[in-house]
Amino acid sequence: MDTQYIMARNSKVLRDFFAGIASGNYYNGMSYQLYLDLDDDTIDIKVEASDNTWSQRDDGSLVKLTSVSGYDDTPEAECYTNGCDLNDYGFAEWLDSIEKIIDSLEE
Repeated sequence: MDTQYIMARNSKVLRDFFAGIASGNYYNGMSYQLYLDLDDDTIDIKVEASDNTWSQRDDGSLVKLTSVSGYDDTPEAECYTNGCDLNDYGFAEWLDSIEKIIDSLEE
């Protein structure tokens, strides 16, 4: 598995997922889950009613990378908006953590 290829191929999904976190939009009581499909190296966002619900396959080819849920009371002035730089909200560090998770799947 080529982690750099997976990260580059799915850069928009990764950006969108993190933007949902940084903007506070994903803290509405739902569970936002990020999955890697090992069959085609795609990453998708799935939304479930709670963390107690998730997607899986019998052959293990669908892997949950991370999830966020709950509620957030961050002041609106501190939340990400489209005009901001996601790196100011920890995007690069978050990408590093996702990369490490994908790398660990190879072990």
